[in-house]
Amino acid sequence: MTGLAITEVSLSCSLGLDSAEACAAARAGLVRTSPVGTLNSANDPAMAKETLDGIPPLVVHTTPVVSDGYTGLGKLIAIGRPALQDLLKKAGLVSTEHAARTGLCLCVSDDHFVIRFGERLEPLGEQAFPSQQETRQEIADQLAQRLSATVEWVPHLQWATASGRLGLLSALAQASRWLKKGEVDRCIVGLLDSLVEPAVLQACANGRVLKSEAQPVGFMPGEAAAFLLVEQDIARAPGTTTLRLSALAHDRDFPYHDDEQQPLGRALSGVMQRALSSSQAELKTIPPVVIADLNGTEARAMDWGHALVHLRERYGEFDSSLWLPVESFGETGAATGGVAMCMALEAARRGHLPGGGALLVLCAENGGRAAMLLDAQAAEL
Repeated sequence: MTGLAITEVSLSCSLGLDSAEACAAARAGLVRTSPVGTLNSANDPAMAKETLDGIPPLVVHTTPVVSDGYTGLGKLIAIGRPALQDLLKKAGLVSTEHAARTGLCLCVSDDHFVIRFGERLEPLGEQAFPSQQETRQEIADQLAQRLSATVEWVPHLQWATASGRLGLLSALAQASRWLKKGEVDRCIVGLLDSLVEPAVLQACANGRVLKSEAQPVGFMPGEAAAFLLVEQDIARAPGTTTLRLSALAHDRDFPYHDDEQQPLGRALSGVMQRALSSSQAELKTIPPVVIADLNGTEARAMDWGHALVHLRERYGEFDSSLWLPVESFGETGAATGGVAMCMALEAARRGHLPGGGALLVLCAENGGRAAMLLDAQAAEL
């Protein structure tokens, strides 16, 4: 998958429907949260706790205006449509003629929390319910068809997966195969997720990973749709800035919610070391910027802390800036990697990416670990 370039990005999130403005707001430290309106959290002791001032509302990071009143597949279409439309416009792919030979790869949630902590429904008859994985894959397939239809655009090839946070790797691998075989000239990779759905909120509260008055240690749910224009890494027009995927490594560790075993940073530090050593420059130290998906849960913090110990054994002390998308956008699940890449590219275009690159680290709840080395490439005028 190395040798790919992210040439354009778009983003729909709680901070707006424009990637440049949203990332600028995140850099300025702005946050836009609102009380959840899809369920009565005040009646649930796992979400609410009475204080002297009453029962504080459960707050989340919701996409403004466009996502109100939608749920399920409709929610993903609502937050995905403005982002896809914006990317097509930025890349000059609005007309059918220019959009020809463009692929579409989509990734949505694997519903880990609902499967792990959600309520299990019993079938009324003999026929069993389809599995949660089958349901999510069906949603992913429908999303690929209906989302492109809403913007009146027909992809040359399309592919979808419900693989959650590390689905980004599968989507990039599929895009890479199409590009290398010459089946497409470019590929749009979309990552969409919403953790403000009622069933997801309830499951997260049951699993004690949802930050609330009743559970102060946890994450604040969010939702986002991030789209990346992926092309072969070739010379670009003068004045353009792209993000090159120069190295990638992935591995597996114990799941974060395993009752018997806890990950202690070995797989996490391992993928970071392999990504750095497998790059062309074979970096001898950690890049100035590390973008991580720490979200406030104890298991991730413990895994990260142990990983830092292992990294210091090899690289010594390092002083990298740690960027956390969750601070600005909330926990965005499957969209996390896409949101991070939007932050990196928009920062590079404005000269705010120290060292001209970043190490992106992704950790899935089910044990998957991945690290990607991103290099900003600016074509000289």
